[in-house]
Amino acid sequence: MKEGASRSEAPSLCLPLLPRMELIGRGPSGIQTYRFDTQSGSWLSPSVTFPVFSGIALTAYNAINSLLFPTGGDVRSQYDQSATTLDQWAAIVEEMAQPTNIPITKWQTVKTQIITELGWAAQAAQMFENASQKIDDVKELEGLDITAEYLEYDTSNSNDSQIAADLIQLFAGVADAVSNLGAPEVQVLFGTIDAIASVAFSGQNGGSTFEGKYIDLRGKLEASWGLSQNAVEQAKQTVMADYGLLQAVGGLFNMGVWEQFGPTDSDWADSTNLSARAYSVWVWQVLTPTLPKPCGFLESCEGWIIAACTSKTCLYKINKSHAYELWTNTCNTQPCSPASKYIAKDQLAEKIPSALHKQMFNDTNDKCLAGWDPATCNYEIPVKDVFLGRNGWTFQCSIWYQTFWNAHWLKKEFCQKLANQAAKYGAP
Repeated sequence: MKEGASRSEAPSLCLPLLPRMELIGRGPSGIQTYRFDTQSGSWLSPSVTFPVFSGIALTAYNAINSLLFPTGGDVRSQYDQSATTLDQWAAIVEEMAQPTNIPITKWQTVKTQIITELGWAAQAAQMFENASQKIDDVKELEGLDITAEYLEYDTSNSNDSQIAADLIQLFAGVADAVSNLGAPEVQVLFGTIDAIASVAFSGQNGGSTFEGKYIDLRGKLEASWGLSQNAVEQAKQTVMADYGLLQAVGGLFNMGVWEQFGPTDSDWADSTNLSARAYSVWVWQVLTPTLPKPCGFLESCEGWIIAACTSKTCLYKINKSHAYELWTNTCNTQPCSPASKYIAKDQLAEKIPSALHKQMFNDTNDKCLAGWDPATCNYEIPVKDVFLGRNGWTFQCSIWYQTFWNAHWLKKEFCQKLANQAAKYGAP
């Protein structure tokens, strides 16, 4: 954002700092663009109606319509066509001769206006076509089952374990991961996809959140791709039907402030690979807090949890008395013992498997950056994200302390200290 902009007044998604600052995000009527007005110090929507032609100018406009649509039609009502079609129409209008009954100045004014609008529309259409293609690419990754099966999660219909998920976090995670490519055009496209997905889920019962069985999550995720594609089309229709929005979106591309990012660009494959990694990270975030695994007789396992570190090497440490590690959490079939508002179980079974521990936090190598494999690649998850509940991680904290020799309750301050750290750093 430019200096002077208020975050509280802006939509949730800000695109990269560029010479002319714009935002695109979810507004009260769906996808909207916003511009920061330095005079008022606020974000304003550029939404306005198309300039009205009258008199001789209307005659010139109708002449253009007659050339493009011999059997009848209005070019402004057809801006939702493909980028290729809109470019073809612009070329036709460019070559159109001046009608003898229209003065040259009026003709050039109307002709230039329509060519300009067609140029804006073609650029906006291309952006939405690229967004649609990228959503299809991410859908085809099928990271849900592949990663779940690698984690040895039971993906069958018989698994009644309840999980919680936020599907918008998947799209946000993808946008965030791909932003590491650094190119502004990549950030523009994926920021737009994130905003479009937000719109898609906003109109659904329950929004983007989910609670239920894995098999049902798979169904909701499958439906989300269709919702997102529908939202792309709705966003396109909204922009094309509004002169201010069309000028704001298409104009930024025409002026070179924004650039298109599509399948022929060199970073396109890399962006799909980073999307695959983000997809797998999201599956870990969804499943590991309730990850079922084999338990002892009359025990039910309830996933991963944050608890006290009992070794010299701790993943996250605030001070000597407040050191934290990831554990596998279990309790017997009797009600588990509560402690304040923190989850606290009768028993911590063991630390999470060493192989998964290393895979979760070790650096991703170049081979995996070029071709993601959820089973063999390291995820390079920031430790602070996991322990402070940032960027989609939701492990709960336990005040139960257990070693081979000792087991007791810690003071609730142990988890409160971690919560304070989370509040200090914020949780995007």
